Amino acid sequence: MSKKMFCCILPRWSRDNCIYCGNPATCRDHYRPWSYYEEPYWLPACKECNLLLGSKCHDLLGERITAVADRFRRKYEGILDTNYDAVLPRVKNTLRRRFVCEKKTQNTVFHRLKWAEAMAALFQDVPLENLHCNKEALGAVESLLASLERAEYGLLEVAV
Repeated sequence: MSKKMFCCILPRWSRDNCIYCGNPATCRDHYRPWSYYEEPYWLPACKECNLLLGSKCHDLLGERITAVADRFRRKYEGILDTNYDAVLPRVKNTLRRRFVCEKKTQNTVFHRLKWAEAMAALFQDVPLENLHCNKEALGAVESLLASLERAEYGLLEVAV
């Protein structure tokens, strides 16, 4: 799909944000990987989500989004399971600064997972085959993105 065609299909706001986590999109996720298909089809994604997916193939968009969320949970398992509110009062100096940074990362990951869960629920039955031609699915993307508030889903540009 050409960039011009893609830009006509998705609204500007959704082209600028990762479809998997809501962070700013910095690259393209080829949902039909180049290694399997000749014609490229892609969705906006951040670098981390794109790398987490690799060249995995899925039939449904919801499955693809859930796969990213699962890999995200595994990657940040230690940070997600820690109760920093209980730990922070007991530590000082350098260790405290490290835990404060980890707590910020934890909050960002929670927001990104919340976004992924909302998107996966919305697109659970949407086939990836011919997604670029599926006006119903693209209309659903527009309505979801119009209804979500950026601050509520933590669309922060944070290097993690």
